[in-house]
Amino acid sequence: MIDFDGVLADLDSAFCRSVNDKFDENFTVDDITDWQFWRKQGKDIADYVWGELFPDADWLREHVEPCEDAITALSDLASDPQTQEVVIVTARARDHDFRVTEWLYAHAPALLRTFNITIQAVGKEPKIETCKRYDLTHIVDDGPHNLSPFNPLRSTLYLVNRPHNAAYPNRPYLNRVDSLQDAVNHAYGGVTV
Repeated sequence: MIDFDGVLADLDSAFCRSVNDKFDENFTVDDITDWQFWRKQGKDIADYVWGELFPDADWLREHVEPCEDAITALSDLASDPQTQEVVIVTARARDHDFRVTEWLYAHAPALLRTFNITIQAVGKEPKIETCKRYDLTHIVDDGPHNLSPFNPLRSTLYLVNRPHNAAYPNRPYLNRVDSLQDAVNHAYGGVTV
């Protein structure tokens, strides 16, 4: 399972650029040190980020770039003979799966046409339910709250380091990585995290 926002798509950088342009601010990704950052910036900014930008499929496709090496890592993973299926799971609303699909077609069209990649927007359903349905063994997410329920499943869990999760304590069941490529290297290449 690969999370979309923050693992494949560099949403935070795009938010910063858009907010800085509209509100004449100077936010950087390093400023986003907790999950409620944009809400703490005031109603106007929070409404803009979560009400205008986040649900807008055109904005997502046109302004959100892939995280560094994410497309290469996704390609490496999907093309590896050991990989049976790649499932991109996002906590976005269920009607956002087409937004994620459009974004992937814009940034990596050959991947969706060539490999077995499923996109699942789960809304408020815990991601663990989707992972149980697909019997997924490797989970990559930037949200530690999304990963902690997986510990009993004995899945291999990768927490992608981001400023918003830096204060989350290390757990023995979490492998901290700097990118999706690091997680893929660890899972399939034997690289130590």
